[in-house]
Amino acid sequence: MHTEIWRLVLVCLFSLLFGFSLGIPFELFLAGVVLYVLWTFRVITLIFNWIDKGMRGIPPDSDGVWGEISDTLNRQRRRHRRTQEKMRRTINRVTRLTEALNEGILVLDSDLTIDWWNGSAAKLLGLRPSDRNSPVINLIRDPAFVDYITQKEFDGTLKLRSIGQSGRMLQLCASFFGEDEIVVVITDISRLD
Repeated sequence: MHTEIWRLVLVCLFSLLFGFSLGIPFELFLAGVVLYVLWTFRVITLIFNWIDKGMRGIPPDSDGVWGEISDTLNRQRRRHRRTQEKMRRTINRVTRLTEALNEGILVLDSDLTIDWWNGSAAKLLGLRPSDRNSPVINLIRDPAFVDYITQKEFDGTLKLRSIGQSGRMLQLCASFFGEDEIVVVITDISRLD
């Protein structure tokens, strides 16, 4: 900011002094201010064009307050990309972890539509990609399941025959999380029965 103030002061002083020597101080002062404003608008336009292009590459070369602003935006962009990459790695890790589980995991939205599931849940319940966003009670119509999943509070577990694999007995354990979302853990208990 100090650089920008000094730059403006120097332009004004130079314009006034040069204007006094020519006998037109006000006109040259005004011309100096107009040139400074035009130069500032040019720098601002370069910075906004860089922002509009997704802040790719290096920011426009400038100093003073506009240089500080573009450098700060560039640092924020790099920090944001690092955070995104960290989140992407975490999501991939959690996905690999849930896919490695023998238990099925089914995530339902607050309206009981299917939001997400792991591979084990797909096998045990016979889920297909087209089942995403479908009401779970349209896919699992067992009255005991409908009563269980529509409870206000989940207490205990539910035993249910597998839809996806005949002859298998499943144990379902549901609980609320997030904003009234439901996670259902599905365990194959066929060998235990």
